[in-house]
Amino acid sequence: MHLVPSKQTNRAIALMLYNATILAIALIVTKDLVSRVLPQTIVIYRFLIAITLFVPFLVYARKNCLMHWRQGVKLGIVLWGVFVLGIEGLVGASAANAGFVMGMFVLFVPFVNWFVSGAAPRKQHWLTAVGSIVGLYLLTDSHAVYSVATVQYDVMLIAAAVCVAIHIVMMRNASQLNLDQYVLNLQQYVVIVILSFAYVQLTDQFACVSDVTMSIYDWFLIAGLAVFATIVVHISQLYAGKFLQAHAISLLFLVTPLMRALIVWVSGLEVFSLTKASGGVITLLMQYIGTKYTF
Repeated sequence: MHLVPSKQTNRAIALMLYNATILAIALIVTKDLVSRVLPQTIVIYRFLIAITLFVPFLVYARKNCLMHWRQGVKLGIVLWGVFVLGIEGLVGASAANAGFVMGMFVLFVPFVNWFVSGAAPRKQHWLTAVGSIVGLYLLTDSHAVYSVATVQYDVMLIAAAVCVAIHIVMMRNASQLNLDQYVLNLQQYVVIVILSFAYVQLTDQFACVSDVTMSIYDWFLIAGLAVFATIVVHISQLYAGKFLQAHAISLLFLVTPLMRALIVWVSGLEVFSLTKASGGVITLLMQYIGTKYTF
């Protein structure tokens, strides 16, 4: 059955494509940052900046920051898992493996949605999910890059991908309940900062995080991640969740590795190949099928 054409649906798709593009840039930026800055430092200051920007707006709007706090805490815990496992895994994994493994969340979304809502995955779910993974595998050239030394980092990325799937389903459910998207984002950001501080305290990294000697350039990058790859992305995702199914949202997120490939090809960081291009075409085809039909 076709989706009913509407401005809201088209706007939701456009916002998700924006999210995927920004996250592709964020992946490249974060990969560069972790070579100079402690991963937990990036997470903590990224979300502290996001909180600082959010609070004045919520105070001015006189919003109750404690409403539906249970949902905010749950989302924050899951999102913290995404960032901690994802960034730690990004430190040791190859760029190709990182793109492929993190993209596996599209396979987990139907299972998570089944567990949460009881809606069993249909044939179309499997077609688009498996097809997208095949396209992503070719696009990231993961078959050409593998090392036993990076296995532990790949495991972290797989765990992060599971958290991404859970977060997508939870965010969509929050959208369906019409929860305040600004308050919800603030709540999960606060949870992430608290858990990150606890994590660095338990792992004896607190001294490294508190003694920050980053360059102005690094601060600028983290601030950019806070605004464009955090606040704008999550608000857009909550909006899209009102008009798109969780599976369609997960497929649209797979534009991220495609955009990353285009960026590195255009910039000359990687060499264009027919195999990667065919993977991109397959991924786009699966996204078209996933967003054009309801399941």
